[in-house]
Amino acid sequence: MYFQRKLGTVLYYNKDRRANFPRYRGWWEIGRPTTLSPLETAKAFGAPLLAECNSNDKVRDLIKNVGDRNVQYGTMRWRGKWDNEVTLRLAEVGTVDNVRTGTIFTR
Repeated sequence: MYFQRKLGTVLYYNKDRRANFPRYRGWWEIGRPTTLSPLETAKAFGAPLLAECNSNDKVRDLIKNVGDRNVQYGTMRWRGKWDNEVTLRLAEVGTVDNVRTGTIFTR
């Protein structure tokens, strides 16, 4: 009886993990080697600084595009669908604010 209860608990708490497995199916078929470089991640999330880059550019191409500019991650407020959306962006120093504890991002 104890074993069945414990097994049921383990299966119940792992149901979310099993439900997410199909989402990752085929991740290796992206078409090119990828990294978790901050520049690639910023490009994937639509950084304005990298808007001119091709979506399939490698890290070295992204670095060439950024050039010698000083950049930083930070929060950016802008008027979107909802008033004053707050997003996390990679942009030139001075155009984004430092991230503060408790900030809620809209997307």
